[in-house]
Amino acid sequence: TFVFFAPRHCGPGTCAVQMNRNGPSTVIYGPNFPVNAWTHVVFTLDASLLGTLYINNVVVASSNFAAPANVMSNGNGNVYWGKSQYADPYYGGYMTEMNIFNVSLPPSGVAALYNVPAARIYKVAVLTANGTYAVGSFIDIAVTFDRMVNFAAGFTAANITLDLADNRVGYATYLSGSPSNVLIFRYTIAAADNSRRLNYRAGNITLNGGTIRNSVNNLDADLRLPNIGSNFALASQANIVIRNPVQALASNWPAVMFSNQPSALISLNLTVPMRINNTMNVTANFTGAPGTGASVVPLVIGENATAATVSVVPEIG
Repeated sequence: TFVFFAPRHCGPGTCAVQMNRNGPSTVIYGPNFPVNAWTHVVFTLDASLLGTLYINNVVVASSNFAAPANVMSNGNGNVYWGKSQYADPYYGGYMTEMNIFNVSLPPSGVAALYNVPAARIYKVAVLTANGTYAVGSFIDIAVTFDRMVNFAAGFTAANITLDLADNRVGYATYLSGSPSNVLIFRYTIAAADNSRRLNYRAGNITLNGGTIRNSVNNLDADLRLPNIGSNFALASQANIVIRNPVQALASNWPAVMFSNQPSALISLNLTVPMRINNTMNVTANFTGAPGTGASVVPLVIGENATAATVSVVPEIG
């Protein structure tokens, strides 16, 4: 006893379903399958032993089979999907969302399998371990859809826009995954990138050509990223800190006039981009009076800081 779905040896891309139980075999043939495209295939065998082959929700072949309706559960039988028990070629390609039911689906049931809604993004997480990273490191971001997706013809690149400190952005670029329900994007940290907890900016995955589609029925996928504050957003799924040295800052400080007092304390207000517990040196140069010179003062810029004040004491001769 056997049943199989396999490529047909007499032509590329064609398929056949064959069933046998201690006697003549029954076989039905399907059409040529397109290359580099997904095809939805369903075979049903009802109580009257009528076998029906659906391709993309369309009946393409049917026949009465000389085999019991419970052939799939016959412990003495051989059941193959993608090969036969003969020297036929193996199926070459991808398969996904394979289901075996204990009832024969009616046409409405087959249609329900085929007419699934557009795939949507379920969550955004990372494959990289939680921690603190700096320039040159890369962060791999996993985007999980609620069903299988693949890139359609014309695709060249896909990106996720990341929200960084100082109103900067970074980009995670598609790396791998298609066709599957998890697409991997890679972000490489630049020298000026900083973030208390890495997250993306609200919006969609952006595409440079092509589309991302359901693998089952080729509907365009919904590429909206989960809401920023939801449990399925990047910052909720992972704790990635980006920390790089503070970059040089240019500030225009007002000129300060000194009288003949031996010393004076001046405070210089310095507006800084947001940094994370970094220390920088502020140099104040004093000219025009004997004994004046440069004063170097360490300045600690804490988390969430948007401004800082440094006090220096010049020498007045």
